Amino acid sequence: MPDTDDSTAEVFLDDERLPALHQWDQEFKGIVNGTYVMRGVEVTLQGVIEQRDKQLFLSGRGRRPAVQLTPLAAAERIQWNGAMRQGKSLEEHEALSLREACSRLKRLAT
Repeated sequence: MPDTDDSTAEVFLDDERLPALHQWDQEFKGIVNGTYVMRGVEVTLQGVIEQRDKQLFLSGRGRRPAVQLTPLAAAERIQWNGAMRQGKSLEEHEALSLREACSRLKRLAT
């Protein structure tokens, strides 16, 4: 499903596994015949957040392994501002999400 405001497309997967991204890039280039560039992939996942050796992970689920969580940097955001010809800025909830998860885990641990 294309989103022209952000220059993105939404794809729905059959199960909870993470996509084989190295294959997606090649397939995408063939489909769009060089008209577009794949800037990245954003995946929405659900699960329990765990702390391991001072790192945060989203627990594995079904056939999906655990996923290490890291802060999202503005340069990593894939939504595009066509008028400014640059990536869109981080939204406040995106910038705070990992910090909030860390705070919640610390509260639970005490």
